[in-house]
This record gives sequence, C-alpha cells and structure tokens, in this order.
Amino acid sequence: MVMSLDVKGDAPTFFIEDANENCIGEYPRLLCELLEFDYEKDVWKEKSRLIKFEETVEEGGERWSKPHVAALSLEAVHQSKEVLENAILLQDIQAENYKDFTEKLFAKLESDTDLKEEQLEELGKLLYKKHRHLKGRYKKLGDGGSGTNTPSDNRSPAPIRSSRTDPVLKPSQLGVTGISQKPSMSDLLEHLDSRKDDEIFTPNKKFAKHLPKNCEAADVLVGHADFLDEPICLWIRLKEPKILKETLTEVLVPTRFFILFLGPKLMYDYKEIGRVMATMLADSYFRPCAFSAQTKDDLLEGFQESIEAGTALPPGQWDRSLRIEPPSNLPSHPIRKRPSKNSIAKDKESIQYEDTEDHAEEHGDATLVRSGRLFGGLVQDIKRKAPHYLSDFKDALHPQCLASVIFIYIACLSPIITFGGLQGAATDNYLAAMEGILSGAICGVIYVLFCGQPLTVLGATGPMLVFETILFRLCKTFGWYFLSMRLWVGVWSGLFIIIICALDLSALVTYITRFTEEAFATLICIIFIQQAISKLLSIRKEYGVNTDPFNVEKSQCYCFPKPNSTLISHFNITTTSMPYTTASLENATMPTGPTLIPTLLATKQKCLDIGGNPVGDGCNYVPNVFFFSVLLFIVMFTVSITLKSFRNSPFFPSKVRQIVSDFNVVIGVIISVLIDWLVGLDTPKLKVPEQFKPTRWEDRGWIVPALGGNPWYTILIAIVPALLCTILIFLDQQITAVIVNRKENKLKKGGGYHLDIFILSIITILTSVMGLPWFVAATVRAMTHVNSLRVESEAAAPGEKPEFYGIRENRVTMLLVSILIGLSVQLTTVFKMIPMPVLYGVFMYMGVGALRGLQLVDRLLLLFMPQKHQPEYNFLKKVKTWRVHLFTLIQCICLGLLWVVKAIKVTSIAFPLMILLICVVRKLMERCFTQSELGALDNILPQDNSKKDKKKR
Repeated sequence: MVMSLDVKGDAPTFFIEDANENCIGEYPRLLCELLEFDYEKDVWKEKSRLIKFEETVEEGGERWSKPHVAALSLEAVHQSKEVLENAILLQDIQAENYKDFTEKLFAKLESDTDLKEEQLEELGKLLYKKHRHLKGRYKKLGDGGSGTNTPSDNRSPAPIRSSRTDPVLKPSQLGVTGISQKPSMSDLLEHLDSRKDDEIFTPNKKFAKHLPKNCEAADVLVGHADFLDEPICLWIRLKEPKILKETLTEVLVPTRFFILFLGPKLMYDYKEIGRVMATMLADSYFRPCAFSAQTKDDLLEGFQESIEAGTALPPGQWDRSLRIEPPSNLPSHPIRKRPSKNSIAKDKESIQYEDTEDHAEEHGDATLVRSGRLFGGLVQDIKRKAPHYLSDFKDALHPQCLASVIFIYIACLSPIITFGGLQGAATDNYLAAMEGILSGAICGVIYVLFCGQPLTVLGATGPMLVFETILFRLCKTFGWYFLSMRLWVGVWSGLFIIIICALDLSALVTYITRFTEEAFATLICIIFIQQAISKLLSIRKEYGVNTDPFNVEKSQCYCFPKPNSTLISHFNITTTSMPYTTASLENATMPTGPTLIPTLLATKQKCLDIGGNPVGDGCNYVPNVFFFSVLLFIVMFTVSITLKSFRNSPFFPSKVRQIVSDFNVVIGVIISVLIDWLVGLDTPKLKVPEQFKPTRWEDRGWIVPALGGNPWYTILIAIVPALLCTILIFLDQQITAVIVNRKENKLKKGGGYHLDIFILSIITILTSVMGLPWFVAATVRAMTHVNSLRVESEAAAPGEKPEFYGIRENRVTMLLVSILIGLSVQLTTVFKMIPMPVLYGVFMYMGVGALRGLQLVDRLLLLFMPQKHQPEYNFLKKVKTWRVHLFTLIQCICLGLLWVVKAIKVTSIAFPLMILLICVVRKLMERCFTQSELGALDNILPQDNSKKDKKKR
C-alpha cells in the first residue's frame, strides 16, 4: 500500500510506502473506523474506514467512495504527533464489556487529568451516544413492518433517534438516600449502560465477507467538545480483543484499539487528525509498533519512523482533491528497519558477498543437497512427503479441483491423440493412439500415487517423438524388430535413471537456473502455439477453400463409375459407352464427354460409398468449413482467456466470478460445441479408438518379446541410444520440476526430485515391456495444471487485489485425469461431438497462458517500450537497461539454437545435449555479468566451498 500525505497551501505531499502486508509477525490486520460526533443529530457518524485503503463517506452521505490511497495533510501529521505526545495511554487493559471498559477509562481520566466532575459527566454521556454506520441496518422496536432504515441516509426526513433522553440524575433514581449526596461516576456509567435501546442494529454482513481472517477493530472517535477547556486524547489498547458493544463498529469485530480525541472547536481539525491515526494503524509499517509499544516513547518512535520513511511531493504537481487509485502491484519486501551503525560500517565487498549468498540460498532447495550415501536423497524425499500424503487427498475436496480435472483431461487427451497419429505414421503403427491412451492411464496413475510432486503432468512430448522416430528408422535399416530393440533401450534407460537417483545426481538441478528453465519453457510454449496454428491451417488442405466462386467447374465434384462396377446401373450408363480404363479414370483430372456424370449432391465420401471415383477440385471442398473452423478456434481461445480474468471483474458476486474463472475452459468448450451443433457444418471431429486392443493387434500383444528375432548383441547396442534417452528424460523431468517448484508458486508441501525420477524409471521400464509410448514430464501441461489450481483470497479488503496464497496441492486431480484417459475408449460418442478447431484453441490457450509470468517475455516486451513507460521491475532498479537487453539477447540466441536443433530432423537427436550446452553458456556468462546483476536477472549458480572461503577472507 502507498499512503500519501499532502498538505494545505504550498507544502509538499508526503508518501509512506507500505511493506509486505501478507504476514506481519503475529499481528492481525485492523479494520480502522473513524467516527465524528454530529451535534446536530446527536450521534457518532461514520466518516471513513480503512483496512488497507481508505473509503470515505461521500458528501451526499449515501454511499462509500471507491477505495483509494489515504491522502493526509502534512500539517495534520505533525499535529497528530503533537497530540500523541500529550495523549493518555492505557496499554493492555482487560475489559469484558463496554461498561467495564468505560469505568477503567474514567478511572484513568480522574487520576491523570484535572477534568471537573461536570466535564467527566458530559464526556460519559458523549461516549454512550448512538453510533450511526453508513450501511448498518436499524429497526425500531415495536415496528411490525419488515422495513429497515439506514439512519445516515439523508433522504429520510430525520435521523432515527432514541426515545430516551439524558436527564439530570436524581438521587432517588440511583437509590441514594441522602439528597445532598452526588452520584458517583461509576453510578452514572451504570445508569447510562443500563438504559435500553429502542432499536435493533443489524451489522453489515456483506462487508464482513471482505474482512481478512482474524481481523480486529480500531475505533477512532473524534469531534469538538465545547465543555472541554483543553484537548484530550486517549490511546487505549486492549490486552485481548473484545466485542465491547455491538454498535461500536459496522461489523461484529472484536475491538483491539480505541482512540478518543476531543477538544475545543477551533483548536484542531479533529477529523484530519483522526484520519492520520486511523491510517497509521491500518498501515503495516506502523502497526507492529502499535501492537508492541509499551511506553509512549515507543509509540512516538514508531510514529516518527513512519514519517521518516515517507517521500514528499510538491503540491504544484498534484491536485489534492484527486483520489489516488490503489496500485496494481504492492511492494513485497520485508518491513524496513533503520540501519544500525554496525551495518553501515560494513565493507562493500562483504555486503555484496552476503547479497550473493542470499540469492544463492533463495535458488537452492533443501531437497537438492547430496546426502553422501546411496539413495539418501530418495529416503529423505519419502520421509518429507509421507506426512502430507493423506492431506493430498483431503485438499482436493473443492470445486476448483473438479474444474481442473475437466480442463487438464481435455488438455492431456488431445495431445495423446495427436501424438498418437504422428507416432503411428512414424513407427508403422507400432505406437499409435490406442497405445498412447493406455500409457497415459498407467503412467499417470502410478506416478501420481507414488511421486514426490503430484502437480507434474506426464505426457508425450516432441523431443521424445523425435527420438522414437530415429530409433525406428535405425531398426528398419538393420532389419531389427522395433519393439524388442526399444524394450532394451527403455530398460537400460530405467537402470541409468535408478543409478542417478542412487547417487543423488538430481542435486545437479541447482545448475538449471531461471536462464535455462525459461528458455526451455518458452520453446515448449512457442511449439504449442505454432502447432495450434499449423493444425488449424491444415484444415484448409483437407476441406479446401473456393477462391473463385463464379467458376462453376472448379467448385464441382464429379463421380466417375468404375469399369466392371456392380453399381454401373446407378449411373444410368452402359459399359459400351465407357472407352476408358481404370487407370485412366484414377488419373482423370477434368470431366469430358457424355459418359461423365457430375454428382451435384454427392460429396467425395458419398461418391466413394456408391463405388465411384471422385474427380475435380470441388471434391476436397466443403463450403465454409475452414473459415468456420477458424471462428471456433477464435471463440474457444477468446472465451477461455476472457473468463480466466473474470475473477477480477466488477460484475456479479465473488463466488460467481470464482466459479466462472475456474471453469473457463469447460465453458469455452461447451459454447464452441454448441455453436458447431447449431450451425451443423461437417467440421473435423476428435477421433478416439473404439476398441481396447493394440493398433497392430494382428502381430503384437501387450507384452513385448525380449528379442523378437533380434540378435542377442542388440541388448548391448541399446546402451548407446539409452544414454541419450536418459539425458532427455532426466532434463525433461527435472526442468519441469524446477518450474513447478518455483518459490513464486508458494508450494507448502515441497517437491521430491529424487522420488520423482525414481518413479519415472520404474514407469519407463514398465512401458518398454508393454510396448507403450514413454511418457515424461510435459512442461506446458504441468504449468497449466499448476495455474488451474491457484488459490487466491476470497475476502479481499476494499481496494485490494485478491491475495495469492499458493497452489491447491493434491493427488486427486491427476489421478482422476489418468483414470478418465483410460476410460476414453468408452466415451467415443461424446468425443465425436468435439470439433478439432476447439482443441486447437485449447492448445493456443495453454501456450499463451504458460508464457504469462515468464521473465524472458517481460524483458522482450521492454525492447518495444520507451524507458519512461517501462514497468518498475526489480531487475530494472538494479541493472542498467542495456545490460538487461544484452542478457535477453544471449537468452534469445540460446532459444533460437534450441528451435533450430529441434526443427531439423538430422540434428533433433542432439536436443538434450543442447540443453546441457545452455547450462554451460550460463556458467560462462559470469565472465561478463557481475554476481549482483545475475542475482537480479537470474539465480546465482552454486559455488564450491573453497571459493566461498576465499571471498569471506
């Protein structure tokens, strides 16, 4: 939060920058309400309220203003400090109710002030006056109607008043026997407290939903009091928060602080000073001091520190009447402390070394420290994850997980079908869609039940498809049985991965910094986007586009009868009038002669169904299908992107916005399918195998033979490709795990790098034995899964953006997704209704969605922004702009090399080696970038102990 303090006249404007609001030690957030006494209506009227940003009652008195940054006059700030210097403090008092509270308050006033009895009596009556809140609902006793009244509404002819008055107390009323005896202050308070209200107050339940958990109240009461000769200020803090009085605050929140500031009419601007105190209590910089201060000096010191932490703005550059909108990004740094003399005297090199160590520690992970014993890391992962295992199932009991299951199921099934078709073409149908579906089910269930990080999604990937294609070509060249050769490649790979796990080599993941992981993630995202667009454009090849609608011949499809066909009679011609052969028919390009029968109602498929031979440009043209497919693609992508951000929309209640945001992809699919059904065009649909059997069921089963006719030495030859396969699996898995386990995701249960890779080795061996595709960590799908389970605060204080709490970590979502993938064969009736352009739209959404939040993308956008319009990224504050661009250029070159190596079939096998090369490039960058620059733009690489000791010396 940013609190601005402006001034009257020509003095500067003052700003206080708020610190991290998420957790301030053990101090709860405060609802600070400012009430000013209205002598005309004889009530305390609510004027403003703050939790983080200020809301004020508009001049009309009928509505709250929009939340804004509190703007306070600098004069009022200094006057507030002066008032606090003379204030009466009551710290950590205990009170069970309002009467008990006021008795201790007046006991303090009687002992520490020179107030007369008449002044104390007037003050007591003032404290028991009614409180009027803008949105509070009041109902008079005895009112049979159901209507409620808001007394602060100026449209009502008069404010709701109590039928009781404040008469002068008589001794008989107090049970006093002597007429000359005056009632004590305690008797007066007891009398005021015992009077019954003539109305019922209903708290503002709607506003209560926006309060943070464990929120407490700070009531600030101000006003002028003509019966006082000097101003009086009481600063009271209760030891335990209590609901002293139901009407004290707008909602039923226990009171922690009570501030009363009264005085002669023209001496102070009481409302402005009250706003300063309320704003300070709401500000996270000053609030810890307010909770912990034991003396007045402690309170004044904290108040002074808050003032010194501010920044002044010249009054000529800002109009005080304007309200400052709450900033979109709030500072996330810890609360600033005054530097001690020792810290100022530190040597610069020492400070720089400590900063570097901090960055290195931030990048490090306790799970990535080598244990020094066999399988030590695996044992530690199991011990670390075991306590959370049961909660991984309980935490999934939320509607958001249902939305995630449906979304991720669609996002996983479609690539399985797509890659299945590509693998089938590349491996002569040894590995196709049916094998992919079974592999997705088996791998998913085993992995999610036993892995360390269940948020990771396994799937078929482009690099693995390239590897399998090259392996199939190798087997075809030497005449080896592909599945048996692949079996031993998988077995060796699984054994190598187990060795990696045994030696805790997953600790090498610490060398995969943001530089490498974002280059890899960006490449995968770009591939998703490119594939979505290319697949969409491929519909044009299948269905065609008539670019010349006035050429009738070009748009026609002619159906030739085949010679000796039993359907000759269907064409109403004789064989003697057919002077052409089958070969000439099949090669025919344009219909000529009287024997050619144009089928005006026949499409290509209809012609084939009746035994004809379709010829003509119109045979591959279906009117409007391509452009309608483009429309479905745009609708799917636009609806998903728009509804994802609907959570922050001002429309509809928060619960509705949250549900719509969670089910954004599901809603997009339903809308797109409904449009396709209503229009009725024959768009390409998702095709899922209808029978549970291998694609080549004639010559293979679900268990692969050990050799299958291959020579015995192929077992040893398989070691060479297995090494490349191991590198690919290891890097795919661990880079994805690093991205999922980022600190930005605020995971509470941690990861399990060693356990993940061990389970993946078992899965690799099992799928090799069954002749199923190898499934590895799919980066974009894993990032999408994580984003679909983001948890944000439901109760955001006015003006605040929903607070990101973390990820709903669970095993149920991917468990259900894997089971549904296995059952997909039984759901072909449903899938036949989903157009392929809709799934391409899902791919596009996943690719674009995963790009959001990548620092590489943010730095690329900086290239097109003038410097004055660039966002205030932390790295821009610490690194020169041209150095940022140099870092981005090197990263883009590495990204381009990855793309080239993957795109060229001959070099694509070296893709995993290129990822290792990028890690080497990142190490060499330490020669041209300082550690502080790399700490701001990237993560610090781990250093050996000798270098650390040298730096310390």
